[in-house]
Amino acid sequence: MQVVKNWIRVSRANFAPVIIFPYSVGAAFAARDCPFRLQKFLLGLFGGWLVLIAACLLNEYWDYRFRADLLEDGRHPHFGGSKAIQEGVVSPAAVRRAAWFCFSVVVVMGGALSLFLSSWPLAALILSATVIAWAYTAPPFRLIYRGWGELVLFISFGPLLVSGGYLLQSGTVTMPIVLLSLSPGLLTAAVLVANEFGDEAADSRAGKKNLRFRAGPRRTLLVFRGCLFFAYAIPMAGSLAGIFPLIFLLVAGSFPLALWVSTLLGREIERGGDFEETSARMILLYNVFHIVLIGCIIFL
Repeated sequence: MQVVKNWIRVSRANFAPVIIFPYSVGAAFAARDCPFRLQKFLLGLFGGWLVLIAACLLNEYWDYRFRADLLEDGRHPHFGGSKAIQEGVVSPAAVRRAAWFCFSVVVVMGGALSLFLSSWPLAALILSATVIAWAYTAPPFRLIYRGWGELVLFISFGPLLVSGGYLLQSGTVTMPIVLLSLSPGLLTAAVLVANEFGDEAADSRAGKKNLRFRAGPRRTLLVFRGCLFFAYAIPMAGSLAGIFPLIFLLVAGSFPLALWVSTLLGREIERGGDFEETSARMILLYNVFHIVLIGCIIFL
């Protein structure tokens, strides 16, 4: 039983909502115009979850190799890695093998599904997601170390994942779903930016040139607030313009929470705080926003 707990820990199972919610937005939006296929939904969700696990495992392995996460940094629930390798509860080699096993399953399963559905866009999407998950931390690309982390997460958990959920149900991708997909992407990027403040010392030591490192705290805070603003503005402006149903205006109900998180982050920057509460509240905001948005789509 302890072995299972160790692997749940190192695979960062608590990050599952970043797959479930954006993917469900796309699938639910497609169900407005075509029959909902539960089997396709579950297959896509399983594939996306495997890609996330593989990315997290590689992140754990390479952050260990590059000394981004050390035991003396302490354990944090929302950033800084699981420290499972550093504590010796799993071996680096086993983590790397598990990552490649997940990638292999995704490629085989995704290729078979794409051939069965005769969908080259689905194959391209699966291939793109797999390559990005590998290149995010692993050499030679090491995207998160070279300052591309925020953009990569925006694309992966926004346009790619939301459009994937829609494509698997409907067989196509439309401009409204691409537009709507920007909101989950922006919120995912905001989660990463919030975590960068708490992980500043470890990231600097490892040479991660993220937004916090490149722009400084003030400008990074502006980017963070811009991500929150446009994440809300897109569905609300789209509903007023007739692109989305008017019920999408209900997402504004959680905007006070966004203002609270933004204020909290600004306050902790001034104080030089530990940013634990900021990260926790940002994840809460992420979950609430998506639950409301999916609810709006389902109950149209």
